[in-house]
Amino acid sequence: MSSDSLKIYYETIYPEVCIPDSRFLASKEGLVIYSRIIVFLSLPIQILCTFCILKKTPETMKNVKSSLLKVNLWSIFSGIILGFFVIPLNFFPHLCGVFIGLAANSNPIFQFNLFMTILFGVLISINILFENRSSLIAQNRFAISRTSTRNFWVFINFFGNLALLTPVFLNLPDQETTKLEILKNLPCPAKEFFTESMLIMAYQDFWESYLTVALLFIYFNLMAQILFFSICCIYYLFIFKSSQVSAQTRKLQIQSFVAIIFQSLIPILFDYIPTLIFLDRQRKNDYDQLNNNLMGLSIILHNGMTSLSILLVQKPYRNFLKSIFLSKKKSEELTMQQAAAVPFNPSRPFPVECYANKLNHHVLGAGTNISKEQVKFIEAIAKNIRSSHTYFLEISKNPKSQVQIDELQRRLEEKENENSALKKQVMELTKKLCKMESEKENRISDFGNKDKIRIKARTAKKLDQEKLEKEENEDKKRIEILEGEYAQIRHLKEDASILREYYEPSHFFKRLVKENEQLKTKILEKTTAMDRVMTENQKLKKTNDKALKNIDLLNENIEILKKKKKKKSSYGF
Repeated sequence: MSSDSLKIYYETIYPEVCIPDSRFLASKEGLVIYSRIIVFLSLPIQILCTFCILKKTPETMKNVKSSLLKVNLWSIFSGIILGFFVIPLNFFPHLCGVFIGLAANSNPIFQFNLFMTILFGVLISINILFENRSSLIAQNRFAISRTSTRNFWVFINFFGNLALLTPVFLNLPDQETTKLEILKNLPCPAKEFFTESMLIMAYQDFWESYLTVALLFIYFNLMAQILFFSICCIYYLFIFKSSQVSAQTRKLQIQSFVAIIFQSLIPILFDYIPTLIFLDRQRKNDYDQLNNNLMGLSIILHNGMTSLSILLVQKPYRNFLKSIFLSKKKSEELTMQQAAAVPFNPSRPFPVECYANKLNHHVLGAGTNISKEQVKFIEAIAKNIRSSHTYFLEISKNPKSQVQIDELQRRLEEKENENSALKKQVMELTKKLCKMESEKENRISDFGNKDKIRIKARTAKKLDQEKLEKEENEDKKRIEILEGEYAQIRHLKEDASILREYYEPSHFFKRLVKENEQLKTKILEKTTAMDRVMTENQKLKKTNDKALKNIDLLNENIEILKKKKKKKSSYGF
């Protein structure tokens, strides 16, 4: 009966009472398309993050490599499952919803368990990342040193959270009747409320409060564990500084801890936003399908943001990305440095300072990780420094060459003077350019202000015209409505006058008298006709009686004749 009632409600009442939501993101199709777009945009980032973790992780980060890989793999798995197979479409503030992914035909309870398993896996992998960072500090009293203890901690977190939700699945309400109850408070849900197989976890009873408290307890319990591991790291890295740990090791640990905080902050915010929306919906008892879909999309977006935060926050992966995008610029710098490594030519000698500057620039830019090619460049520049130094020493010993040097210096001074004059001209021209640009900007701003005033005036006129047109259309509609109402009132007045004439006492009494007289005449006519019929009946009865008597006489005569005949035959006649 309840399914028939839902069908009748959806086919009759729902189209008349409910206005369809025209927002694309509030529809099932919008949620599916945006979910898959997010997954398709996130997958390249997640694959690149996996490559960086596996191939570009330095030895100093080998202890956190497995934790980062787990977080990234859970994010990939979560994005694919929640973006393609189990896309949640919720009807908050009520604890019910449907799943509209590729696995929509499977059991809704199985889909919900898969959804919660994925979420718990992602959150616990973030917890493992903080726990690993905390346990790597040697002085930490709360460090989890044994693998068996860590596995037990993960087991309790994962299956303990699922166990908290088990009583709800054992006490699910009757789905069809609860749908009817929900329709009393939510008369116009999305059409998937009627067309898709829905799972209602609880409704207005103890289990609804239990489920809300259990979900919030699970979330804040995981956040409390992250906070505890962070406090341990802060205490042992910043407050309790042990002399057994070197300053370099402590610096690396602090950098790693700060990086983990920043890379986890963005994904945690994307989990925190849905929780705030859920709490706000529970408090206001307000329903908006667009906000519900945005909450589901934020959970899917969390996965791509996790991988992106790992790439941007961790320094080795960030440097690898820079090397990809800045490879062209570095190649140009290398060509400039290779020019200094060309063997020294006496026909066009460079001074020692030029080679020395190139050498210093190259050594400082190389850093600690120097390749074999860079070593060859440095050796070539050092050879050029020696040959340049010897060349200029020989020239200084030779007087003829000294004259040439003086001539060269004089020419250099002339060139420098010319350059200084050119520089002054360039400075003057740049000043003029600045003035012209400022004047240009002022003129543009003046013209812009004038155009803005004109545009505002025109828009104001257009708005006034649109308002007048709207008011005119509304007045026309009102006039049409009033004319229709007036016509109805006129017809009603005519009907009332007819009814008054028909039911007026004098007319009504006369009409009754006439009808009574007509009935009397009809009754008299019928009585006369009946009398005639009765008389005719009596006449027929009399003739019938006479006929019967004649028949009896004839029968008696026939019998007498038969007897006479028998007597004659007995006498021999």
